[in-house]
Amino acid sequence: MFVSGDSDPATPLSFTARVAPSFPNRIELVLRGQGHTEWNECVSRLYERFVRAGEIRGVEAATCAPAPRPRFRTR
Repeated sequence: MFVSGDSDPATPLSFTARVAPSFPNRIELVLRGQGHTEWNECVSRLYERFVRAGEIRGVEAATCAPAPRPRFRTR
């Protein structure tokens, strides 16, 4: 199970794209609007399901909603 964030400048998605194909039984979760250190309830549920089942079948990455970006003050 690869968990990546699309807003991670230190570990870009290209790193996962390079390594993940070496794991034929994998699932790749891309968290929209997050870095690589965020962990949320959705990812926790998917991770638990994955570990308990011992396989990726039944783990749907699309079930995690994008994280809202925090408000940014310009003044």
